Amino acid sequence: FHTDMDKMYERFVQRLFKEYYVHPSQVKLQPLAKAWKTTEFTDKNMYPDIVIQKGNVVKKIIDAKHKPDIEVGDLYQLGFYMHEYDKLKQINDAFAILPRYTDHKKVLHEKEGSYEAAETGKKVHVKRLNVNDCVKAIKDGNEGKLGDIVKELIKQ
Repeated sequence: FHTDMDKMYERFVQRLFKEYYVHPSQVKLQPLAKAWKTTEFTDKNMYPDIVIQKGNVVKKIIDAKHKPDIEVGDLYQLGFYMHEYDKLKQINDAFAILPRYTDHKKVLHEKEGSYEAAETGKKVHVKRLNVNDCVKAIKDGNEGKLGDIVKELIKQ
């Protein structure tokens, strides 16, 4: 019996945004379009987990990462999404949502911050989600708290 915690976390974050974002109709979940097409190989599917868009214009790109820290590949991935989804050259920020937790070595993973591309100034904001706070708010039926949590996750 195997549980894919990465997928579970991704779906949890997607559901938070779909249900508690201030404008739920603007929340689009993957897949939107193929990332890489080819005739010689298998197409490569890369999609952001969540896209906030107004009409057909993408406003924010959000990717859930179930890991302690963001890696170089994650920055490239989010940079690629900003490039590919930015038809009007207006996306300057993407968000990586990592869990806030204490690991088996009793190390608290809670650091947040931003990476800024040296040439373009585009930023990837690393945010932490306290899943325990979310579960408590869900149990308590506290939708206002859940909305506040979602707002904080994409605050720059």
